[in-house]
Amino acid sequence: MATDARLLRALEDENAKLKKLLAEQMLDNAILRAVAAKNGSARRQALAVDRSSVRYRSVRPRRSPLARH
Repeated sequence: MATDARLLRALEDENAKLKKLLAEQMLDNAILRAVAAKNGSARRQALAVDRSSVRYRSVRPRRSPLARH
């Protein structure tokens, strides 16, 4: 019983630490997204580039058959 209680306490402590780390990382990501959005919009305005004009283009040859395994 005492061993189980110690194990539970250790797991709860580790869980609390992991939750704190996750919260800090989520905050860091939110801050970086805000900065990137601000910088990205300023950069696009400076370059006068419209994001809707950027299109994806495949690098695969058009008439290349798909490989089957």
